[in-house]
Amino acid sequence: MKLQLADAEATERLGRALAGTRPVPAVVYLQGDLGAGKSTLARALLRALGVRGAIRSPTYTLVERYPIEGGEAWHLDLYRLADAGELDFLGLDEGIATLWLVEWPEKGGHGLPAPDLRVVLAVQGQGRSAELDGVSAAGRDWLSRLERRRHELQSVYEAAGGAEGLHRLAEAWHRRVVDDEIVGHAFSHGFHPQHTERLAAYWIEALGGPAVYSENHGDETSVVRMHSGNGVHEEMDRRAIACFDRALDDVGIASGPLRQVLHDYFAWATTTTMARYPGSAADVPCGLAIPRWSWGGLQG
Repeated sequence: MKLQLADAEATERLGRALAGTRPVPAVVYLQGDLGAGKSTLARALLRALGVRGAIRSPTYTLVERYPIEGGEAWHLDLYRLADAGELDFLGLDEGIATLWLVEWPEKGGHGLPAPDLRVVLAVQGQGRSAELDGVSAAGRDWLSRLERRRHELQSVYEAAGGAEGLHRLAEAWHRRVVDDEIVGHAFSHGFHPQHTERLAAYWIEALGGPAVYSENHGDETSVVRMHSGNGVHEEMDRRAIACFDRALDDVGIASGPLRQVLHDYFAWATTTTMARYPGSAADVPCGLAIPRWSWGGLQG
């Protein structure tokens, strides 16, 4: 399973979902460079399992132990481990943990139990990526349960590949509409040189990402005014939606919940907010906020 994690909250959501679906016992290897979010994920998982008070980093102690329902969780950070043999002095064989969370497991050699789940985290732009691999039968079952809750793990923005994914989609849609004999008319008199970048920024904000459009280009009022005062254009709207569906194919979003929610969003925006003021752009109220769209549709 591959996930895009836009921020620390997204990493914490993943931790909570892992806690809510985990098998007992379970061994999790947390891998990735410094700053990739391993400790953030571990703390969120432990907190979701009921750990209260301080959750200390085991960077210097190598292991921290926490009572959880039905047993004990061991959080290990082996970054400072000079030799795998040092694990013998930690007393890890003196008890039975029902959950192992191991950062830098590659330094532990054969002194660690085999993983059920491997989570590889990496910095990606302003956020993180996570790749989860079920190593054991229990781990694969764990991933299956997690997959059924995927919509709880990510915003639509993250599921679409974050900023990079929505830039690709904006570029694909722009190519499609410029070549379309009906929709292309709207672009026949020229368009902003940063049209696709601005479009992607708008989608990023609308689909649950950072407010890059509002901070750099304007509010919803400015967007709606650009699309107003052009009369009724139902056929053009239908063709624009068809181009969007083909653009989804172009970027590899061929089926599933993500395709459906993106189609629903684009069709809604095209036929409602962007078509609401056909008479004049002056009719558009001031101070409109960019609508936010989630897996359940329009928010708020």
